[in-house]
Amino acid sequence: MKTRIAAFASEWVQPAAFDWRSVVAILLGAVALMPLTWHLPMLGWDWYFFDQGGWNATYPPWLSVAIAPLATWDWRVGLALLNGLLLMTVAIATRRETRSNTRGPFGAILLALFTPPVFMLLWLGNVASLTLLGLVALPVGVPYAVLQPHLASWALLARRRWTLWGLAFFALTLVIWGWWPGDLLGRLGSSLAHPLAMGWQILGWPVPIVGAVLLLLSNADPLRLIAAGAFLTPYVMPQHFVLLIPAIGRVEGKWRWLLWASAWLTLLPAMFLAPWSKYAAMLFPLAVWWLLHPGKRSS
Repeated sequence: MKTRIAAFASEWVQPAAFDWRSVVAILLGAVALMPLTWHLPMLGWDWYFFDQGGWNATYPPWLSVAIAPLATWDWRVGLALLNGLLLMTVAIATRRETRSNTRGPFGAILLALFTPPVFMLLWLGNVASLTLLGLVALPVGVPYAVLQPHLASWALLARRRWTLWGLAFFALTLVIWGWWPGDLLGRLGSSLAHPLAMGWQILGWPVPIVGAVLLLLSNADPLRLIAAGAFLTPYVMPQHFVLLIPAIGRVEGKWRWLLWASAWLTLLPAMFLAPWSKYAAMLFPLAVWWLLHPGKRSS
């Protein structure tokens, strides 16, 4: 255990610079995609209510500030920009995970874009895409990364700089909005009642036990920490797993295809609304955790 803690600590203190180039590419790409995303026949149900100020009370209080740049426009324009940000963020985040992959990133990006969490978010217009953008933009992007803190917060444990920025931002929010986490947890029941809701409060006590084991065996890899955290989170929805989709770029060969296929399991809860389908969907974060184990990138 001491060896494992020491290994985690050595990764945790590694430098973590702000990747401004990726952020600029995402922003410019979202604007360039407007001719496409404007004409996509997407419902945008969630975004319509976010834009009208009627966003779900289970979100943190700074959501209205975070989405203000998009909500300034007509709601359909905001939805088109949001969907452009989603497509570009998934593409860029996947590209970053390919690293030294000699086979090129384009196949991985294509597979990542054709996954159920991406389709769900395009249809709904949910702000989970901004959460992924926040992770790409760490540490500066902390306010966006924790718009949906139940999964993204686990990634902040991967680097000391991210952890400190996260703690500083949390303290600032308490000064501005008071003890908002208590209010948020008090309204969690309405989210748990959703027919697609997963997490250990829905699936039962074996799930957090699995999560605890995965967390103890994890290195300081943000994607592996998010995957382990998915089992320790009381509430999660299939579309929230978009944060794990960039993992497709990390692995190669047959493992990439296996990970992509497991991502399609997240569609099952929407198709069947049965407990077994939710357990099946949890195989995706488990696959991410397992396949991103150091040294498991070969074909």
